[in-house]
Amino acid sequence: MKSSRTVGLMIYGLDEQARDVFIDEKYKGLAEYLSNHGIRVESIVYNNQKAAQLREPLKQLDTLLVWVNPVENGEDRSVLDALLVEVSKAGVAVSTHPHAIQKIGTKRVLHETKAMDWGSDVELYSSFEDFVGRFMGSLDRSGIRVLKRFRGDSGNGIYKVSRGPGSDTVSVLHAVRGSVEEHLTAPVFYEKFRGFFTNDQPLINQEWNANITNGMIRCYMCSDKVAGFGYQEIIALYPSAEKPIPPSRRYYYSENCGLFTDLRHLMEGRWVNQIMQQYQLSADMLPVLWDADFFINDPYVQSSHKYTLCEINVSCVSPFPESAIAYIDQEVKRRIKNL
Repeated sequence: MKSSRTVGLMIYGLDEQARDVFIDEKYKGLAEYLSNHGIRVESIVYNNQKAAQLREPLKQLDTLLVWVNPVENGEDRSVLDALLVEVSKAGVAVSTHPHAIQKIGTKRVLHETKAMDWGSDVELYSSFEDFVGRFMGSLDRSGIRVLKRFRGDSGNGIYKVSRGPGSDTVSVLHAVRGSVEEHLTAPVFYEKFRGFFTNDQPLINQEWNANITNGMIRCYMCSDKVAGFGYQEIIALYPSAEKPIPPSRRYYYSENCGLFTDLRHLMEGRWVNQIMQQYQLSADMLPVLWDADFFINDPYVQSSHKYTLCEINVSCVSPFPESAIAYIDQEVKRRIKNL
């Protein structure tokens, strides 16, 4: 029989003694809050080698909140996804469920929602041949493009592409910190991206947004409610005449911050509902905690086109603003009640 009102907080680690959600700086505030508000919290350390031994203990939980991204640690995500699906079928409320990740947690969402107010000029290449056949046309059309791997993290798999110094070259800058711009001939450029099409995964091509210099807003969501914001003035690929500028610190704000009232109204009043309808997701299927990153097209106007979506993160959202903790507590209790 399941323990009453028990939530597991799953984080990545190779040594179980090395990490604990009651000690880890990112999660201890949440773990303590949940514990002080009537929920039993279990700290769960995960890696793919531990998946089998965690199977039965996880089924004893009411809710499982997952802060694990195996891809970031060079592991295959399929092992974790299979485990989460099995645990969910056993009656545990899992966040984030792999089905939700596949729907809104990959770069494909940029292409599938480009007709929304937050949309931009986005192409999707389903094969390497498709990429070779169409990409240069998009580069000629807008001058600078951003290629995005189907799934990535921390700038890995995101490339700024422009015409090179020579008529037959292309300039490529990886968004990973410390990267140096490369100037490649077209054949070498294409070969660089051939491997991105493994396992039938597409490649996404988004038009460069020059308003990157206005910074980026991260809107933190708890299911269908805004739970806080983060603002970062300088992000990866920030333009510079000299060497690349490293990303700056992100500052956190509550959901009531007046600076972002318009974005809160857009997310809660329009965009989340459109996402739920398009992908046939209920509020219970949305992640307990997820976020959407936006370019600020013009900070001086109030318009539904003021913001352009850069990406949606759903599988491992941390750190997060303190204001999100109470929302997570309420959402966990709601989902336990609905089991």
